[in-house]
Amino acid sequence: MKTILKSLFGKIALIFLIQILALSAVQMYLSLTCTFDYYYEKDQKLHAKTAAALARMIEERVKAGCSLTTITNDTQNLTLLNPDAHIYIVDQTGRILQTLTDASEIKRKKIDVQPILEFIAAKDQNLKEAVFIDNPLDPDGKVIFSASPLHLDDQYAYLLITYNVPLNTLSLQSIMDSGVLQNTALAAMLAVMFSLFAGFLVFFFLNKRLQIMRNVVNFFKNGKYDARIPITSRDEIGELGVAFNNMASAFETYLRDLERNDRMRREFIANISHDLRSPLASTRGYVETLMIKDEKLSQKERKKFLQIIHKNVVHLSELVSELFELAKFDAKQIEPAIEPFSIAELAQDIVLKFQPQSESLNINLISRFPKNLPLVMGDIGMIERAISNLIQNALKFSGKGATVNLELLKAENHVIVKIADNGPGIPVEDLPYVFERFYRVDKSRNRKSGGSGLGLAIVKKIVEAHGQKISVKCNPGSETVFSFTLPVWKKDLSQPRNKIKQTISSPEKS
Repeated sequence: MKTILKSLFGKIALIFLIQILALSAVQMYLSLTCTFDYYYEKDQKLHAKTAAALARMIEERVKAGCSLTTITNDTQNLTLLNPDAHIYIVDQTGRILQTLTDASEIKRKKIDVQPILEFIAAKDQNLKEAVFIDNPLDPDGKVIFSASPLHLDDQYAYLLITYNVPLNTLSLQSIMDSGVLQNTALAAMLAVMFSLFAGFLVFFFLNKRLQIMRNVVNFFKNGKYDARIPITSRDEIGELGVAFNNMASAFETYLRDLERNDRMRREFIANISHDLRSPLASTRGYVETLMIKDEKLSQKERKKFLQIIHKNVVHLSELVSELFELAKFDAKQIEPAIEPFSIAELAQDIVLKFQPQSESLNINLISRFPKNLPLVMGDIGMIERAISNLIQNALKFSGKGATVNLELLKAENHVIVKIADNGPGIPVEDLPYVFERFYRVDKSRNRKSGGSGLGLAIVKKIVEAHGQKISVKCNPGSETVFSFTLPVWKKDLSQPRNKIKQTISSPEKS
């Protein structure tokens, strides 16, 4: 029992039960009160004209010379027809002048006359509710009555008829015997029972839904991250379930990303360790050889060893520089020095720079761009680094006889930079991750080609630093295209070229 009361269902059910019982008690009290008031009002209206008729008769008898004693004896015979009726003559102050019934039962000689005035003031007996007066036969009780002005020679008084059915003595049994009240009570009881049943049924289903939510949350807490709350309605509980499901999906996605990043971090550390260990071990071996066999080595061998050592040192230097550069991008320590420059001239210079390498690899390196290409806004050094990394990446993974295209296109307020190659391509599942610093499409091929997996990550950072976006499109076995945009320079004649403000607009769709 204590467990049930501690539950949400038990608490809500108990509160609902108390409310229903309290409302039922109030309804029963109001019903009984209204019933009492109805009976009093009905009885008073029934006898409303009796006092006026009797007052006229008494006035006529007094005018005829009859004494009040004679009249009292006659009225006592009238009260036999209604034993609860008692007749009094009251002056304007409320003092009882004469009782036309048994005087020995009178407990107070004076009563409040205000109810008599209210009764007489209600013309045609249009009483909205029953009016009560002090009961002369009970020092503390009140009764319903009928009253009328009474003229006795030179004295103005009131004729008062009380009906001895005081508030505290009305027969409850007579009211309960009423068929209307019994039917009303039965209907009220049925309504209460139905309300209790319906309320408990609603609370049961609400509690069941909450229990399902609790179970799903416990499953989620215990590591079942694919657990979801079934949504059966769009009420507040349903919205809470939707919110939890959205949170769980976001958490699951975040967890997958975290696991993927952690996996890539471990792979990256392993790759970097290999990339560092291999040239270091090679360099150490050649240095030790030079130290041990210096006099025995020919000039040609010594030169060859030194060239290998130099190559390894350059590779290590480039690797450390890339790591350091990425760290500075992450710390936002690198800001592009925005200025207008000719992207066509820069592209031509980059192609010339890579021409010897492409020829040695038997790869066609081609640049294509329209004449009169406008100047663009950007950091020329950073953009040169980004394009160079993309071309270097394309040359690494393109076989002999392949073609690498550097293409520039004008599109509204932007120039589109495209680097395309017809190498082996990138698997579709790898496309979303190619710009991650810890990601390599082909680990073994990357090592053989000398790649660290950082080049594309640096390109993405450079493009984003210019407020632009880079994208990649590829169908495996066909052309792979990397592209990004640069905003066109809008000439401002009011400023010298070397003082142009850095304004980077958002990329537009082309």
